[in-house]
Amino acid sequence: MKHRPTRAAIVIAAACALLIAFAGSAPAAKHSKTGLKPGVNKVKGGTTTLTVDPGYATAVIGAGLAPDVVAPATIPVAGTYVFPITGGRLVFHKTKKAGSKSKSKKQISGFVTHSGGISLTNGTITTVLSDLRANLSANKTGRVDATLGTGTLNLAKLSNVTIDAQNKTVSAKVTLTPAAVAAINSTYGTSFPNGIVLGTVVIAPTF
Repeated sequence: MKHRPTRAAIVIAAACALLIAFAGSAPAAKHSKTGLKPGVNKVKGGTTTLTVDPGYATAVIGAGLAPDVVAPATIPVAGTYVFPITGGRLVFHKTKKAGSKSKSKKQISGFVTHSGGISLTNGTITTVLSDLRANLSANKTGRVDATLGTGTLNLAKLSNVTIDAQNKTVSAKVTLTPAAVAAINSTYGTSFPNGIVLGTVVIAPTF
């Protein structure tokens, strides 16, 4: 089997990410020692869990592709990938318009890095995607980048990012980028369409 890192790794990340969706909702942040504190929060560890979208999993397997993880990432149950968090920094704050009676909005930005990775193979060509990095924006969007060979690839788009400040988690919907889809199709001769939803993801860092 040839080990040829290609941009298809995007697919892998996508697959795992897709399956692992980044989605969730946000409770109110409390100024307690257990909740997410306003300001800069230095990430020390934790895990990110991707729950694979059934539709995506069916399409990938139907195309003759087999996704897997690279240690120390694990698959505790079918369709769920868990990646150890190695570090990062998250900035949490709440905003509220002057004079407004509505509840303040929770916003988070920053990044989280991981160890392990994802692999994808058709039995002949295997690609490996590692060092997954989730980048979050204050406007509730983000992206997932990864290392492929000696380069960095934008694998997936994060949307509907929500914050659970009390439980210190961030979740989001994960969608494969057009570049990732094109890479997969060109590498494995598949015909996946753009806009593939990989699934949802939950980032649970420790500080």
